[in-house]
Amino acid sequence: MKEINAYSEKLGHQIIIVDDEDYELLSKHSWSLQKSHNTIYAKACINWKTVFMHRILMDAKSGECVDHKNFNGLDNRRCNLRKCDYSQNSANRRSKNPEGIKGVSIWSEKYPYIRAKIKVKGTTHYLGRFTTYREAAIAYNEAAIKYFGEFSYQNDLNSDHLLKLDTKLLWMHKQGITKKGKKSLKKLSTQKTHA
Repeated sequence: MKEINAYSEKLGHQIIIVDDEDYELLSKHSWSLQKSHNTIYAKACINWKTVFMHRILMDAKSGECVDHKNFNGLDNRRCNLRKCDYSQNSANRRSKNPEGIKGVSIWSEKYPYIRAKIKVKGTTHYLGRFTTYREAAIAYNEAAIKYFGEFSYQNDLNSDHLLKLDTKLLWMHKQGITKKGKKSLKKLSTQKTHA
C-alpha cells in the first residue's frame, strides 16, 4: 500500500491510498480533490480532461459507476473498488435523513410511527410502519440485502443513537403525543444527546 498526496483550496491536503502496483502510474499526475455526496474523491486533469482516480483504476466506461465499498473515496486500493450501476452505487450510500438511519423516517397518523421504505431503480417500495426505529431499520436492512445484495448499506442495529431514538419515541407514545407532536419528535430525533 502506498500514499499519494492531493490538495484543493476548499478541502486542504489529503492522503490517497493506492496499491503498490498502481503507484507508479498514478504518481505521475498532480491530484486535486472534489467532494460529492459527502465523499471526497481524487481527480486530475489528464490530456485536458478531468478524470477521477477510481475510474482510471477500474477502467470505467461512460455510464458505468465505481463504488468504494468502505465509503472512503480516497481509499483507491483495488480491493475497495467495484464496478456497478447507478442503483447499486446509490444503495451503498449512507443516510442523509435527520435520524441518520437509511430508509427510515418518522410517519404519523394518530401517534408517531416509524416508516421504512427502499428505492429500487426509481421505484419506492414501502416496507411497513413500525413502533420502533430498530424494527424499521431491520426491515430496511433485510430489503436492502434482497434487492442489492453485496451493495446494500446496512444500518447499525446496535448503535447507541438507535437506542436513544427508540427511548425518545417510547416516551412520546407514553405521553400520548398525536400528529401535532410530529415536529417535536423530529426535533428530538435530530438532537445529539451527550448523556
